[in-house]
Amino acid sequence: MSAARGSSREPASAAVRARLAELSRRGDDLAAAVCLNAKKERLAEIDGQLAASWDDREQNTRLLREQSRIREAVDPICRLTGEIGELAELAELACAEDDAVMLAEVVGSADRIEANLE
Repeated sequence: MSAARGSSREPASAAVRARLAELSRRGDDLAAAVCLNAKKERLAEIDGQLAASWDDREQNTRLLREQSRIREAVDPICRLTGEIGELAELAELACAEDDAVMLAEVVGSADRIEANLE
């Protein structure tokens, strides 16, 4: 009986997996559009410069402002792509355990993420 129940959910789980794959692609596209990797590299450079020039107040102020601007752009995208990855893992777990409630929660979270991408 559980095999029949699982097979009836397979189209739904396949649709959720496909939707999450599309969300992941869109997140990756967004990251590329804002040059996320380059911004992360710049943040690392700033961290090094701040550590090396702790006694130069003017330079540190400039670096901290730049760091803040970059983080404002980077952090939301990192959170978004992280959430998409976590949802993909939850979807796999929900499918493996044949958990319709968890799968429904994944769909709800995917709806929210998709709205944020719009």
